[in-house]
Amino acid sequence: MMFLEEIYDFRYPDESTYYTRSGSVLTTNYRYRPDGSMHWYRSDKVVNVIEEADYRDIDVSTHWEPVPEFGEWASITRFDRTQPVGA
Repeated sequence: MMFLEEIYDFRYPDESTYYTRSGSVLTTNYRYRPDGSMHWYRSDKVVNVIEEADYRDIDVSTHWEPVPEFGEWASITRFDRTQPVGA
């Protein structure tokens, strides 16, 4: 089994231009642990604010995935983790 430990979400000024990661105006990071704890971090360059928070008792049951067959990446690349694998 594999565990989804970390998610990054990068937002950019517009979608018509290519930007490198450092060109993002909003970066959000979610770092999960199998014990149900989570660290959340957001950097907003537009308003120059950094926010952080720690959470406990997060349901991480949908973060566990069987190791996929080569080329079958859909389950491990899905952003919506509200449903278990195969739902």
